[in-house]
Amino acid sequence: MATIKDIALLAGVASSTVSRVLNDDPTISVTKDKRDKIRETAKELGYSTPTMRKKVARHEDDSFVAR
Repeated sequence: MATIKDIALLAGVASSTVSRVLNDDPTISVTKDKRDKIRETAKELGYSTPTMRKKVARHEDDSFVAR
């Protein structure tokens, strides 16, 4: 399972930058190319957020059934 550190290493940035990009921090100043590289690397490595992993493990999702 990929970590933020793995993504940072491959994207050539700090792990804090990866975290801020993946969390859509509006105050971070990073080029669009670098954002795209981070997101692409995360996707290639199959990265998912800890919250998403917990939901998958519990077989939860954000959908609902309307009756």
